[in-house]
Amino acid sequence: MNRYVTMLLSHSNNPAAATGIPRRQALKRSKGTPGEGMTPEHLFVIVAYVSIVIMSIVLHEVAHGWVAYRCGDDTAYLMGRLTLNPLKHVDLFMTILLPAMCIYMGFPAFGGAKPVPVNPYRLRRPGIDDRLVSAAGVAANLAIVDAGLVTLTFGNASAVDREAGAGDPTPRTGLRRDDRAHAGDRV
Repeated sequence: MNRYVTMLLSHSNNPAAATGIPRRQALKRSKGTPGEGMTPEHLFVIVAYVSIVIMSIVLHEVAHGWVAYRCGDDTAYLMGRLTLNPLKHVDLFMTILLPAMCIYMGFPAFGGAKPVPVNPYRLRRPGIDDRLVSAAGVAANLAIVDAGLVTLTFGNASAVDREAGAGDPTPRTGLRRDDRAHAGDRV
């Protein structure tokens, strides 16, 4: 291996650089090679992540269209965009190609959907209603986050309850039940 390649490897994010193993060989030897070691749990996480992201994008766009419809603009309704069907909101570049390119290049996945058409001239009060239509997407995102937090909170609480025994009113201190009674006696 020449000096230039060694220098590049030593300054990279390659965990095998210290051993002098080229990155390709290190990836082949590691368990993290794509397609190798894929468990049902990994597949479940990937499917769940993609499903949540797609539904979040769809709800965001439908929220824009629904508020525009309530404010007098029926453009999205007439175009069939007030639906939870993800196929109506798919944009080839933003929904498929851009996230795929980001993942391929090692960046966090980023994407979007086809924007819902809104005609501001059809809104009853253009100044106020335009702001409401814009805020609807943000409100939908916040509602999705709140729903996720509630789900995670109750999901984690029930998992802790199952671990410690349901209905156990004592705090989760890591001590056994008989040790909790005498914890204050120790010096």
